[in-house]
Amino acid sequence: MPAMCGGQGYPKIERPSSLLVHMAGHGVPSPRVIRMSELQHAVDRSLLAGRLPCERSFAVAAELGVAPTQVREAAEERNVRFSRCQLGLFGFEDLGDKRLIHALPKITESLEKQIREALIDGCLSCAAAWRIAEQEALPRFLIGCACETLEVRIAPCQLGCF
Repeated sequence: MPAMCGGQGYPKIERPSSLLVHMAGHGVPSPRVIRMSELQHAVDRSLLAGRLPCERSFAVAAELGVAPTQVREAAEERNVRFSRCQLGLFGFEDLGDKRLIHALPKITESLEKQIREALIDGCLSCAAAWRIAEQEALPRFLIGCACETLEVRIAPCQLGCF
């Protein structure tokens, strides 16, 4: 069984219900205000079979210059569920299984070392998994598979889903 992690995700963002205040530092040079309806419209047009794929969530965040967690909150206000986690952890029911990941017969020593060195409280953050995938030139879901092999839990999610 994967190791348990400290902390359960990101803090809830406080904001008025009709406006979303963007903080500088998420790829946008200066603060700006976005109407929640604009964000929710972007979420709505990004749905695939009624769900919001992880990859499209990050595309919406980049397009509007908001934090990924703010996209998740807008989706949750519309009762939209997420799908197709880029690490393969959830949202693949349309392909026959909830999870895409599986234990691998073997992983390289260098990949195992990178994963183990990035653990915080026994968990690998989603952001760290993405960095390792980029450094190793691997698809992100293979990092999820490597973690399954090593019985390492991935948390927290950058969207705040887990």
